[in-house]
Amino acid sequence: PYSQIASAIIYAADHGAQVINMSLGGSSPSSTLQNAINYAISKNVVSVAAAGSGGTSPLVYPAAYPEVISVGALTGDFTTKASYSNYGQNLDIMAYGTSYTTLMGGGYGAGWLATSYSCPYISGLVALVKSYNSSLTPQRISDYITQFWQIFRHCEPQRSNLGTYTQNSWIASSLRSSQRPEFKPSRPKFAKV
Repeated sequence: PYSQIASAIIYAADHGAQVINMSLGGSSPSSTLQNAINYAISKNVVSVAAAGSGGTSPLVYPAAYPEVISVGALTGDFTTKASYSNYGQNLDIMAYGTSYTTLMGGGYGAGWLATSYSCPYISGLVALVKSYNSSLTPQRISDYITQFWQIFRHCEPQRSNLGTYTQNSWIASSLRSSQRPEFKPSRPKFAKV
């Protein structure tokens, strides 16, 4: 239920988390969930959520909220949206999310596909940005990430994501040189909900 997710968001915000990764979702909005996300924002906590893995539009909640950085999935060649990835107007960015091998139920599973696997890449990117300038607001961080996403998509259309390493380097370099005169990285606290 959303009330449990909302409680976890509030708990994370109250206990020092700077980035909340939410690899989960539901099909309907909730004022309880929305209020918890707004509470986290008031504490300068960035929320990142998986767009959903139904291959449909719109996004699932909480990714559908404009205050949340929503993450879709790319195919293994990083050039197109994965067929299972949800999409829509509020989709902010995409990252690799195809063919993961994970430990499930005591054994290995192969070929897992989900935006839940894409979401932590972007949560890591947010943590990198926060480590360079922890005073940036969640909105400012979202703006940086989505602006760089658009730039890279147009600069190298055959690589529509550049969603992790290269993009991290460019964003971090930009923040270091123009937003913060001295470099003092910190270690952001994570909360996985």
